[in-house]
Amino acid sequence: KAYEYSILIHRKIIETAIPDFYLPETNTIVEIKSSWTLDIQNMKDKFIAYKKLGYNTKLIYEHKEVDINTIIN
Repeated sequence: KAYEYSILIHRKIIETAIPDFYLPETNTIVEIKSSWTLDIQNMKDKFIAYKKLGYNTKLIYEHKEVDINTIIN
């Protein structure tokens, strides 16, 4: 089953996000990115929206689980 989430900014839907993986056991959305595929602002917006919807999040970047804040800052 594919999970889609609409990302809201200023009460307008700006995109529909389909996460790479959803782990129902832990209610976690996992995004997997490389230096080639990572769009930092897009990922930040997605993680904010996922958190607001009540999901746990994980980012796998360059084969390692990382805190998104370490990439954003």
